[in-house]
Amino acid sequence: LSFAHESPLIVLPGDRCIVNCRILNNKRQVLTTDNKGDVTLWDVLHACKESNLGHVDIDVEGERRQEQLYVPNWFSCDIKTGMLSIRLEESDCFSAWVMGDNTNLYTATSDLKLNYGALMLKALFEHWPESHWYKERERLKEASNTDTPLDSELFLSVSDEIEDIDTFGLALGLPGNVITKILQEKKETKDRMKEMFKLLVKDSEDPLTLQEFIKSLEAAKMKESATKMKQELEDIKASLSTSKVDTQFFSVPDHTTVILSESSDCGATLARFHCNEARHSHENNMISSYSPLWITDIVCQNQLPTHPKMSFTLAKYQENGKQTSSSKPDRLSAQDILTVKKVMDYLYTKLYGEDGLSDKEGRKLEAHECMDILCNNQVLNPLLDMRTVKLTVWKSGGDMKLFYKIKDLTEPSDKDEQ
Repeated sequence: LSFAHESPLIVLPGDRCIVNCRILNNKRQVLTTDNKGDVTLWDVLHACKESNLGHVDIDVEGERRQEQLYVPNWFSCDIKTGMLSIRLEESDCFSAWVMGDNTNLYTATSDLKLNYGALMLKALFEHWPESHWYKERERLKEASNTDTPLDSELFLSVSDEIEDIDTFGLALGLPGNVITKILQEKKETKDRMKEMFKLLVKDSEDPLTLQEFIKSLEAAKMKESATKMKQELEDIKASLSTSKVDTQFFSVPDHTTVILSESSDCGATLARFHCNEARHSHENNMISSYSPLWITDIVCQNQLPTHPKMSFTLAKYQENGKQTSSSKPDRLSAQDILTVKKVMDYLYTKLYGEDGLSDKEGRKLEAHECMDILCNNQVLNPLLDMRTVKLTVWKSGGDMKLFYKIKDLTEPSDKDEQ
């Protein structure tokens, strides 16, 4: 048996496929290795590739990128298809709460608490029309409940319809003697109204709002001006409802594929679509029919899960290990993403009051300049959160024990400690 050709005339190479993956401990990034040996870094939250790292050892690269940070698992990876697939399940999707400064999201502040799973779902269903109903409803509700301040220009604009300024003043709630005093002064109607405006808005502890001004105009039977002010109020509400932008940290690529299935392992596929197709009527109906409550509660109702809490004790550090009456530990309870810096700030205010301490040049000292927080005799980084400290430093059950050590230059007096 012989062949016409000993070698193929043409080779059609297949695309690269992923054969190995590793989730980094920040639970934001994933390293993958393809069949060519190249390692790639992915950002799960943004559903995109960050960089190609070339031919490197995935385990060595993973260890190099380890951070002193603990974030609970909120997703799992699947590479059975040769592509990186991210699975979200109700049991752990919302377990990863983080502080804003740990997310590298440019609009997130240090005090903002974010949930990775909730952010991911909102980004994936950003184009789904039903996801915007809650936002619009909240905007309109806020606009309708807003007490709109009254400005002088609107107040003076009704002067042409005033026939009896005495009746107008009483309708505004001004005392009779004040109105009499204003009428005794030989001034034009607008000048008298300026005096009234000053009393009603600038010099009042409870300044007049546009809503209240409309009621006063109706009481004074100034129907034309009342109608004009109502239209002005509606215009202000409309501008509020459209100008207030919902917090949007990021969007995922439009071509990101979303699959809704009965279960994560071998359940039947219920719906499959690209993110930007969620606005279409067919996909909209599919999502409405097959989305489980744990997704719609977040995407449509904005019902965020509760923050997990943990207990710990805080006492003054003693070199000899013996506790005194002044070093009796305080038992505290807080959200597990509370940072060591926040504990320092709490203690700093408790010991030194709101004014705090100052150095020789009069500069107010920060809490971390005055004290250290210790756990298991290890000085803690102020940026660590309680969850990370408990799992990486405390490493035991029960309430975590923290101690504070005042630096020599800022040792408080006995009076301060009491």
